Amino acid sequence: MDVYDIAQTIIVIEFLIIMSVVLATYFSIIIIFLMKKRAKKLKGKAEKFLTTLILQKERFQRKQFLPAWERLDLLISLLNKMDEEVARSDWEKIKNDLLHEIVLPLARKSALDASWPQRLLAAKSFCFLCEKGDERLVEKLANDDNDLVSLNAGRATINHASEQSIRRMVDRIHNRRWLSQKMFLSVFDHAPLIICHYVADYLGCPIPDPYIRSTCYRILLKYPKSSIPRIDIYPDLQSNNMDLKLKALKFLSHAFSLEEAMPILEENLSSNAWEVKVVALNGLKQLHASESDHQIEKLLRDPNWWVRLRAAETLNSFGERGRQILQRQDVHLDAFAYDISQHVLSYQP
Repeated sequence: MDVYDIAQTIIVIEFLIIMSVVLATYFSIIIIFLMKKRAKKLKGKAEKFLTTLILQKERFQRKQFLPAWERLDLLISLLNKMDEEVARSDWEKIKNDLLHEIVLPLARKSALDASWPQRLLAAKSFCFLCEKGDERLVEKLANDDNDLVSLNAGRATINHASEQSIRRMVDRIHNRRWLSQKMFLSVFDHAPLIICHYVADYLGCPIPDPYIRSTCYRILLKYPKSSIPRIDIYPDLQSNNMDLKLKALKFLSHAFSLEEAMPILEENLSSNAWEVKVVALNGLKQLHASESDHQIEKLLRDPNWWVRLRAAETLNSFGERGRQILQRQDVHLDAFAYDISQHVLSYQP
């Protein structure tokens, strides 16, 4: 066989491989399309069945619910849709029966499945309802290796929280990487007020790990000042752990009054760490502590650019009083202070 025949054979083989991939992709798309079409049709029939029960004020009966409808992916989508579109009083009893008789048994089985998509569906199901005996399964899903499963199990924990489950959740979050922490902390964005009290009580315990305490502060910062119980944060403000100290400073300006917070924030303006000075400046800006203007003015000459910028922005936020300080900076006395003042003054329309 000469070189030409070998090349021709290789070309034919490559062509057959490409055609096989194209055909496999085509048939896969067709199969997915048909599956989605069937699922949509099943969901429509199940929705029509439940809507009829609501309109006729009939009770939900398991035997009338077709086996083909007993799929968690279909049921979760249907539950979300009905929650949005149907009056709560008409739908709640039927929804409760549906959850107890069909959704929860399927979720308990899927929670132990080797396939992560099935465990994800289980975690999403427990967001709707979680009985006392299901706490062990939710805890297992919360520790799942797959972040999507773990995240949705976290939502289920928030929706049906106990004090101990929230503490375990905080312990898990603090061990994650920063971006992962941010994602998992988002489940607290609309958490009920009782969660705030659970976290505050946990923070009141003698927790030696500074990163657990820091995570608690990050959660509490999501709640309005009026909802947060009184907490002794002063030991954390003196911490040698930078992350904990910064979170405690942020919490100070968020949850404490101007009279309580201002002296501590002013004290931290003389810190050796630029991060501490920036957080203290942000706190004074948040509290509109215009009486601190002379201490803040000194930081217009700080060696760190971020500190100078935050100092100038804080003064600018005080209105005419602060802008007068920025306008009187002299380029011949301190070029840094002058440049950053002019930069911030240029913000004005």
